[in-house]
Amino acid sequence: MLALIGQTTDLATTIKVQSLESIDSTIVLTYIQTIGEKQSATIRPVVLLTIDKQIQGSLQVIKEE
Repeated sequence: MLALIGQTTDLATTIKVQSLESIDSTIVLTYIQTIGEKQSATIRPVVLLTIDKQIQGSLQVIKEE
């Protein structure tokens, strides 16, 4: 299981996974974070990914701008 957890914010924030690849012995996760308007409550954006146990290796996380 992989968890991508953002910072607590009062802005409408979404995290969208662009790709998850296994390259050699590295798992590469690429995502985009979108920040919207101010809200009356605070949130902590989270994405949980379940991956096959056969896929193992070091993790590289890339945030696209």
